[in-house]
Amino acid sequence: MTTSYQSHYIECACHLFDHTIRFTIDDWEDDPNTNLIVETRMSHFLPWYRRIALAFKYVLGLDTTCQYSETIIPPETFPKLRALLDEAEALGQAKCDKLAKEILDQRKENGNE
Repeated sequence: MTTSYQSHYIECACHLFDHTIRFTIDDWEDDPNTNLIVETRMSHFLPWYRRIALAFKYVLGLDTTCQYSETIIPPETFPKLRALLDEAEALGQAKCDKLAKEILDQRKENGNE
């Protein structure tokens, strides 16, 4: 079971580090899905245990005071983002094609075509 992580960073137009987004292509060899993970950096102004408590409250829908950050993707970054999305899509399609071929080959071997 091997994996390939390819991370790419998109910087906000304001250049504030907290607004940087990391896109990671999560490509496990034995998983038929190729995932594109989008991550933002959580602010570190609170102690770690308070951030975990806030995360749980958010997941359970108990906290409506969470502040959200935004990243403004400048137009000159659009080609990079499009290329990243195309790459993730191509990897996913290649896995689907490989899986379909393996299934067909297995059916041929078993005489179930």
